Parts: sequence; structure tokens; C-alpha cells
Amino acid sequence: MNNNLKTSEITIATSINPDSRIDIQKEAIESWIKAGFRVVSLNETKEIKKLSNTFRNIDFVPQIRTARALFGKPYIYISDILAYLRTQNSQISGIINSDIYLKNTESFSSFLIQEAKNSLIYGPRLEVKTFKSRDGKMDPFGFDYFIFDKKLMSDWKESHFCIGLPSWDHWFPLVSMFNGRRIKKIITPFALHITHTVSINRSVIPFNIELINQIINYIKPGDKTIKNIEGIKIIKLFNKFDLIQEYENILFEIENSKLLDDEKKLESLEKMAIFCDKLSSYVIQFLNQNSIHMKI
Repeated sequence: MNNNLKTSEITIATSINPDSRIDIQKEAIESWIKAGFRVVSLNETKEIKKLSNTFRNIDFVPQIRTARALFGKPYIYISDILAYLRTQNSQISGIINSDIYLKNTESFSSFLIQEAKNSLIYGPRLEVKTFKSRDGKMDPFGFDYFIFDKKLMSDWKESHFCIGLPSWDHWFPLVSMFNGRRIKKIITPFALHITHTVSINRSVIPFNIELINQIINYIKPGDKTIKNIEGIKIIKLFNKFDLIQEYENILFEIENSKLLDDEKKLESLEKMAIFCDKLSSYVIQFLNQNSIHMKI
């Protein structure tokens, strides 16, 4: 492990999946190294033993705590990734999904170091057939890379979000926006992702609920945790969605439906699923409208 990092060096954290798409992840991470980033992967010790011979140019950080008991795989908590990054000397850090290939441009690293000062940079991926493809389609639903100043790390409190599972990519930039930070969205299609099938699993709804509860912690009436004017202004703007009342109404209905027949229970759960989809769409639109758009 390299503990004498330059403060000008960007440290990128990820969690490599040892069970599939190894070649794709290797090619993707090589693009980060080529850009001059230091790369670390947080994994279970057992996974590291499988990966270390293939990924020789990165640092592995063994993790004892994972979400295996909850979701059957040792997913790494975003809170633990941030806890590690806080201990590093790099002034600029990042979190990137391990299968995202970055098309490097001239002075790419220095551009990010400059633009990430006191800011969070994020963006969507371009879905492609191969990393050599010139054409693709921008993913409209989520974000796959985040570069940020170390000063922002106090923004993100403990959560249940995990890299590789839903909703953390919406929560992550939104929280810093609520804290009045400069949020910059890269609209250049430089982050490539090779399309593959994704199974919808039982983690979707719990993380949607986690997103809702995390947001409510910021926008609930009388909350005094946000002190700066910009943060308060953006929270008031977001609160026009009237999240709390609608969510509480659905929760009340779900609780009462437990005393009713199965059809009524399903109707209540369907309302929650629709609400979660509506919230996700609103968050994506809100972030887009209130971020600074940048091109590389």
C-alpha cells in the first residue's frame, strides 16, 4: 500500500466483481490508471485472493463488514468507501463503478483536479457494444462516476447504500447539493459501459425506501442541520415535490392494509412502487436542472 500519496493525485475507489466480466473490468480500470489515477478496490479478503493476480496495478483494501447477510453477496457500503478515502492524502477522490471505461482526453486528470475543487463532479454512462464503439446511448436513469473534493466528505452521513446496488447514485450528488455545494454534471459521453443484462432483485425497494428516508432527514420541517443559504434554498426548491406527505399517506395505507385482504395489500404496495419510480424520476430531473453542465 502506498501511504505517501501526493495531495495532487486523484484516488479512485471501487469494488471489483470477482464473479463476472473480469476482462471488461480490467480494461475499464486500466483506463483509469492511464489517466494517472491511483485505484483502490474494497473487497472481502476471499475476493481479493481471487483478484490480486489479475489486477496488479491497484491497491486492495480488505473489508470485514459487507452486506452479504442482507443481499447474499459481499457488497461494500458507500459509508465504508468514504471512511477509507477520508484517511488518504489525496485532496481529490472519486468513486467509480468497476466496469466504466473512461475515454481519456488531453490533460484529463489536471482538468478534474481543477474542476473538483470545492465541488462534486458526476455524470451518466454511454451504453456501447464495445469500448471501441463510437456510437451509443446515454443512460437516462443513473450515474456511474463521482469525483469530489475531500472537503465535501462531511456531507455524506452513515447509510445502508452499497456500490453495485440501487439508488446510492441519486442520493450521493443530491446530499451535496442540499449542503450547498457546487455540483457539476459532465455531459460529454466519455464514460463507456458495455451493455449487459441486469436482474431486478429484492434490493430495489429497500434502497428506494432508504433514499426516501435519507432525503426526508434533510427536508423535514424544522431541520436545523443545514446552515448555509444555498443549501436551504435548494432544499426548499426540492420540497415542492411534497415528498413527506405523500410518502406518509402511503405508509399509513400499507400499515392499515395488513388487516385487509391480499388484493388491498397488493394495491398499497403497488402505490409505493409507483411513488418510488416517481421520486427517482424527479431526483434525476432535479439534479440535471440544478447542476452546472460541463464538457470535456
